[in-house]
Amino acid sequence: MDDGVSFQLFGVERYFNWRNFSHLLGFSARLPVSLAKAYRGFDRHEFWGLISGQVVHGKFAPRRNDIQNPTLRLMHKWVAITLFPRDDPRPVRNDELIILYAMVNKIRISPAQAMVKQWLTNFRMTGPIECTSLVTRIASNMRILDGNPVPFIEEPRVMIDEAYLVQGHTLKKGPYDSLIFFSLG
Repeated sequence: MDDGVSFQLFGVERYFNWRNFSHLLGFSARLPVSLAKAYRGFDRHEFWGLISGQVVHGKFAPRRNDIQNPTLRLMHKWVAITLFPRDDPRPVRNDELIILYAMVNKIRISPAQAMVKQWLTNFRMTGPIECTSLVTRIASNMRILDGNPVPFIEEPRVMIDEAYLVQGHTLKKGPYDSLIFFSLG
């Protein structure tokens, strides 16, 4: 995993360096793929204090609801659900904190290496993965789906839309069917 990623797709072993794999996922090939290299000088405690207003010493367990800026809190939710899916997306993991830091500081990066690291810890499967949107994206970008029927997941997916945000008390209905964005404080 140090210099790239290998996987089997349609029965063929594939290998890509990080830059090319990142491009297959849809990120620009010019973006840095290592979060550690992209954020020299990133201080986890200092940045968390900046976005949460909390003073941190030693170990801490950051949670999304402690992020004061509602847009940044929503961006963490999106990152945790789409890039690093798991049962409980409320804890803010270190890679996610680095991505939020990149957003705040307008640093362009590719989270491909961090995504694969997380996949390797989450997916302890004994059989092949039939189809996911990322696998489909990779296969499409490799042009191996051209002319091949693709199986797909028929179960409905969770959509983050107006109803979802209203249910989560992030949005409320206002007068004349307007929407009001709620945040702590």
